[in-house]
Amino acid sequence: MALTSRELNDKAKNFAKAILNDWPRDGDAPPVVTGDAVSAVKDASDDASLATALRAFVDTASPSLEPERIWADTPLGALLRALFSIAKQYLRSPDAQEALNLCDDIRAAVDDPARLAGHLNELLAALMVVEDGIGAIEGYADAAPYNFVDEAYLAKYGLLQALQVAFDGAESAAKILGVRLRADRKGGKAAIVARNIVAGHPIGGNMDGESWHHFHDRATAHDKAIIRVMSFSRSDPDHWTGQTLRTDELIEDGLHAIKQILRDALNYFATTRET
Repeated sequence: MALTSRELNDKAKNFAKAILNDWPRDGDAPPVVTGDAVSAVKDASDDASLATALRAFVDTASPSLEPERIWADTPLGALLRALFSIAKQYLRSPDAQEALNLCDDIRAAVDDPARLAGHLNELLAALMVVEDGIGAIEGYADAAPYNFVDEAYLAKYGLLQALQVAFDGAESAAKILGVRLRADRKGGKAAIVARNIVAGHPIGGNMDGESWHHFHDRATAHDKAIIRVMSFSRSDPDHWTGQTLRTDELIEDGLHAIKQILRDALNYFATTRET
């Protein structure tokens, strides 16, 4: 089951203390900036300062987590990886954490696999797809500003595809629980359409009975906050339009749809058990 904010707080501080106690006093040691971040986690006096310290740790710890480091297979390496995992959990958005909690709730609710409309392993795999998709979505929100257009395209295409994959996983889980639910009817339609016209089938598509060409606007590709689409009518070359999609709204709507599917499926499964 997912840890509460207080449990994560306590674990983060305990891991930070253990890391500092195990910190090498001579010889090879992680970078000083990692040690400073760990110390800030240990000394955090409230939730705000802990969040700031954990963010600093996540931003600076990657070199210390590389498998070829001399401490990688020592208790220190294990503790650093554990703190990194706790930090990522603590820094998740409330919507993402709620969706992940629902995945745990569904696992706990299935006390009789014979009631499922599919194999238990299929349900577990679908839930893992949802969790991985949410991780990718959160990764976009945490990503640093882009320096190159190739990074921007890859990240934006990845965000849209992660939303679609998470939708598919949630819909599959619902089906195995006995109910058919669709993301486009739970608030995810904008994200699905955006994925289709930007990263799914960008050169073609129909809107309002008219055929269009859709193109991602390179001029705005570096802007993490938006996805700009230019659309040209195939029947009238002079007829074109554009739309600006806010990535934070796509993420919010997408996570809402995922939560709604999981919650409705869980309620359906619980209700059918009672009748």
